Amino acid sequence: MNGSMRVLIVDDHSSMRSVLRKMLHQMRCFETIEEAGDGEEAWEKLQCQPYDLVICDTDMPKLDGVELLKRCGSVPALKELPFLMISADALPETVAHASEWGAADYLVKPFSFQALRTHIEELFDRWRTPEESLFRQVEKLRETGRAKDALRKIGQIEEATGSLKPRWLNLRAECLMALGELEAASQTLEKIFETADSLIAAHKNYAEVQLKLGNTAKGIDALAKADSLSPMEAERKIHLGGLLMQSGREEDGSKHLQAILKEFPQKVREASRMKIAELYLESGRFEDAEKLYVRVLKANPMESIETYNRLAIALRRQGKFADAEKYYAMALKIYPDNAPIYHNIGVLQMNRQQYAQAAENFRKALQLDPEFADARKMLKTALEKLPKPA
Repeated sequence: MNGSMRVLIVDDHSSMRSVLRKMLHQMRCFETIEEAGDGEEAWEKLQCQPYDLVICDTDMPKLDGVELLKRCGSVPALKELPFLMISADALPETVAHASEWGAADYLVKPFSFQALRTHIEELFDRWRTPEESLFRQVEKLRETGRAKDALRKIGQIEEATGSLKPRWLNLRAECLMALGELEAASQTLEKIFETADSLIAAHKNYAEVQLKLGNTAKGIDALAKADSLSPMEAERKIHLGGLLMQSGREEDGSKHLQAILKEFPQKVREASRMKIAELYLESGRFEDAEKLYVRVLKANPMESIETYNRLAIALRRQGKFADAEKYYAMALKIYPDNAPIYHNIGVLQMNRQQYAQAAENFRKALQLDPEFADARKMLKTALEKLPKPA
């Protein structure tokens, strides 16, 4: 390592940033040492200036370390930037989650100066090996739409070495996927599993391939394997839970969804409730969906009108018409000029045989939107249901 490199420290605790700054100064490897108090601040800095290394805490408000890793991984200019993740959490699932999204190394707090120095030196030693450099070059070919060129390069490497390591085989499969050669990609990934069954990326790719080929059961098994290797990825758990429920395995699917709601950090639970509620609603678990929609609205009554609509559907399917009408009334306080709300209240009142009240709400919907065809049709039906004058 030379002394002209730039490093960014990302940690929400100023005391930790101060300790790291002193250690890095002592190492005399970095010309520039900058700090960010959370992932969002780091994201802004990373888009404005280059760095050679990011030392990043995993658990931070606003945007945590893994989410920052994901963002960087989606930007070609930042994808190759090495991250040394630091955390007080030494649980294997936490380490696996960071590694899955591209962390170059992981260091558990508290750590000594020598431990930090060793991790950074070894990280750069690995990062600069000829194989690592070549892998990033070939990966870049695929990412820039040159999958055929990448495949040719991988073939040359295989011919020269006699075999390919699992991650090279996985990269070949990704190139084949990009070219639409799904069966060939599937066979390549299956070759990985013969000798190495712990490469998360390979199981994720295999799941994607199998689902595209219509092999839902195999796709579910591959997602379940990836989840067992790295169980802290909420989006995958939601996807897996939804597929299981759609396949008739409702209880198995619900276990994955409930794990998010019970075991994951609060901000992940809050961000996942709507998606999980939708899955419950689609699978006919209306009571479960209702509970989650109610929690979403309690946390933020200003949620979109669609949330109120989805809750009302869950309530209506359970025959809870009065409760559904109550939530629509709450929605009207926030969206008083929303014609669909008046229409939906009218539909609920039709179900309760309250035809006069329903007709009044359909009229209000039409006053707000004279072109509202469904409201006009329902108004006619409601009026026809009213008792005829003697």
